Amino acid sequence: AYIIPTFDLSGKAFPFWRDLVPRDEWTTTDEGQHNVGDYAGQRNEFPSLASPTWARLTHAALRRFARHLYASSFADRIVGFWPCDGISWEWFPWGAQSEEWVDYSPAYLRAFQSWLRRQYPDLAALNRAWHTQLASYDDVRLPTKAERLATDRLAFRDPAGPLRRVTDFYRFHHEEVADRIAAYARVLKEESGGRHLVGTYYGYVFYLPETPYFGPHSGHFALHRYLASPDLDFACSPTPYGHVRAVGSPSGFMTASEAFRLVGKLWVQQADIRTHWTTQPFSPTKTLRESAAVLRREFLLAFVRGHLPQWYDFSLGWIGGDPRLGRVLRELQTAARKHLDADRTAPRDTLAVVVDETNLYAQRPDRPLMGGPIGTDLRYALGQMGVPYEVFLTSDLTRPKLRRYPAYLFVNCFRLTPEQRQAIEALKSDGRVLAFVYTPGILDDEGYHPERVSSVVGQRLVLEPVEGALRLILGDAAHPLTAGLAGQEFGAPAAYRSGPLPRVEDPAAEVLGRYLDDGPAALSVRRYPGWTSIYLAAPVASPRFLRNLCRLAGMHCYLETNDALYAANGLLGIHTFHAGAKTIHLPEKATVTDLFTGKVVGRDIDRFTVSLPARATAAWRLDR
Repeated sequence: AYIIPTFDLSGKAFPFWRDLVPRDEWTTTDEGQHNVGDYAGQRNEFPSLASPTWARLTHAALRRFARHLYASSFADRIVGFWPCDGISWEWFPWGAQSEEWVDYSPAYLRAFQSWLRRQYPDLAALNRAWHTQLASYDDVRLPTKAERLATDRLAFRDPAGPLRRVTDFYRFHHEEVADRIAAYARVLKEESGGRHLVGTYYGYVFYLPETPYFGPHSGHFALHRYLASPDLDFACSPTPYGHVRAVGSPSGFMTASEAFRLVGKLWVQQADIRTHWTTQPFSPTKTLRESAAVLRREFLLAFVRGHLPQWYDFSLGWIGGDPRLGRVLRELQTAARKHLDADRTAPRDTLAVVVDETNLYAQRPDRPLMGGPIGTDLRYALGQMGVPYEVFLTSDLTRPKLRRYPAYLFVNCFRLTPEQRQAIEALKSDGRVLAFVYTPGILDDEGYHPERVSSVVGQRLVLEPVEGALRLILGDAAHPLTAGLAGQEFGAPAAYRSGPLPRVEDPAAEVLGRYLDDGPAALSVRRYPGWTSIYLAAPVASPRFLRNLCRLAGMHCYLETNDALYAANGLLGIHTFHAGAKTIHLPEKATVTDLFTGKVVGRDIDRFTVSLPARATAAWRLDR
């Protein structure tokens, strides 16, 4: 066996150790209380994540711990370290899950002041940006609860307005967590001589944006900094919670998973699957067969896309306590070792999904923009559209490797730098299809730019400075993009109102959807000689719509039954929702071999049909 020690640095189990920290370095609420929310309603007192004393103590303890392990009889079995802190060990700041306003400790204030000194060349620049007349950096104060709840541009804060100080605070808040993790990783890399992997829970950027309070306060939205650290090798999250993890559902990743591959890092899918051995919530399976199917699904999701699964049952035996499930895991391990040489690169016809983490700094923490349709609902539909997809950050747009895709879906790219806008312009060629949701590019570091959205999208849009329901109804059943979807509704819940409210006013665009009650145009297509623009005022979380979008780009579709698909050049898997015959179309002829049994399905074939029960998993190797 090989070992990656996982350990908690919060000091929760050692109160005497925490007592070495001065009280002005303890996590503090806006009401001056040190007793803050922990996991699942628990409460406790903890040092601030910005406490310099706690950092010094834990860094020294880490060094002693690493040296102790390296002096042990199992030192040669250690391959990495997994340092943890915060709520549920996932680096969530204390109080983040309980809708509390933290951290108002003097230590956090001093850390914020220090961060501002690094961000602005001098005090005059800070005063210009904040519209203040501070006499020194020591006069900076943390934004109040009321200020953190405020916006001056409907859903957003204007980066050129006086609320920039709040946007700066949220950016600092997330970077502080990422930088604290990186500092621990540096200590462990030094002690290991750079030999061993280091990583932890971080980067839930495709999951937490939809969660009021928790997402903006989670500290997880500086993934670009985490990925830039030379001392961090991997990150991890549980399988996303909600219906997307249920048997028959496609599952997915909480993060921009392919952003890790771009920089040579690993993503670990911690499959904390609730099997038939537990009655806990979070979509437990009901039978042994369902449990086995879900474990195989989680394996395929990770393995096919070049990531890693971790089987995690909290040592309660949901998975490891059943020898029959143990045999399933052995089957998966055998398949992984046997097929490591399979081509796991994404097919050319893969949809690139681009998400932004930084716009969250400029939104109200209690009112996430659109909520579920941007995360859970869309991730579900992507997994069932029958075309492979990969997820990236806006900070990846300038990388040459991101130019290989025939279609792009820009999900929540409300903040774009000039370099990122330029990279998008370069994609408007070679027959690509670019689909944009809501108000891409309305923000940058210099301000709020509603007039810029039309340029990014490639269609004339008018953004009304009012709030409204971001909910669409599709029309034109004859158009290839909305075929089979006329009359269906998508977007945010009808009662959820946000703004600005965009409408399409482009005579060269085809209008395919409107706001409810015969409202203004809200979904449209405009074709250019070298590319196609699709505009959606809200996400259309439909497997069929996404499949139609990909076909508009001339992309290959493997499966049309709305079952979950996992595809690479040399591997293919499905997880069924309904029972029946599944006809799988391959992009080119191949020898198809069952991944688990080794049985050859066919040679030199480009399609095959299998009959599968509902909630089942199957996989094949493709050799050309």
